[in-house]
Amino acid sequence: MRKYLISAVCLLLAAGIANAAPDGRKTRKQLQQENEQLRSRLEALEAEIATYRAEEAEREVIEEELSGENENKVSAGLEDYTTLNTDTLLGQWYMHRQSRIPGREQYNMDSVRFTTDVPDSVLMNRLARMNSFISLPYNETVKNYMILYSEKMPTKMGEMLGLAQYYMPIFEETFRQYGLPMELKY
Repeated sequence: MRKYLISAVCLLLAAGIANAAPDGRKTRKQLQQENEQLRSRLEALEAEIATYRAEEAEREVIEEELSGENENKVSAGLEDYTTLNTDTLLGQWYMHRQSRIPGREQYNMDSVRFTTDVPDSVLMNRLARMNSFISLPYNETVKNYMILYSEKMPTKMGEMLGLAQYYMPIFEETFRQYGLPMELKY
């Protein structure tokens, strides 16, 4: 708003200097014309200010309405869903869905010992060839998980890779936020 007023004053001064008579005085007609121009500019500025005030009042009314709506939602238990709430609900949905699948075996990985036809040397070689930021030593626990995901649940990797499109950007954002290496997502 100040910009408009300063611009208007500068225009008026420039117009006054340009219309000055040779002796430095203006004629009555020039003064009346200048007065009319100033009044019309002033009216235009006042109209512009009124428009800005109306827009600001409208924004305030909208903000108050939205604030009231949010308070009503919270009091009714319908608080806004954040990404954390949405992720939690999605995780619960997946867990519930997985628990209803018939014939799905549950393994106690602390006590189970899997066997495989693949020799330990092949598993160790595959583990050593992984380009991982974190070194993973070959032991019984690692061996059990390798057998679990490659032989006992071969379709599970496909499911996890399908979900990776959703979860990987979330992991990457969190790792960037805390300055952690991106390799941790794997």
